[in-house]
Amino acid sequence: MTSLKIKIFLPALFALIVVILVAQGAAGMRSVWQLNDQAANITGRMDKTLMIATWNGSSRMFAAFT
Repeated sequence: MTSLKIKIFLPALFALIVVILVAQGAAGMRSVWQLNDQAANITGRMDKTLMIATWNGSSRMFAAFT
């Protein structure tokens, strides 16, 4: 009986751990993609802000950020 439990539960435990690790990896990749998207959005907004500041003639105020 004990041998039967080990033959069933040990592979099942291994499979469960593999599934959890794959899910964790997918969640991590999704997080990195979202972080890259946010960094691209911030870069785009900063470019627009600097363009407006230059257009207004107030580029001296933003010179410290470039």
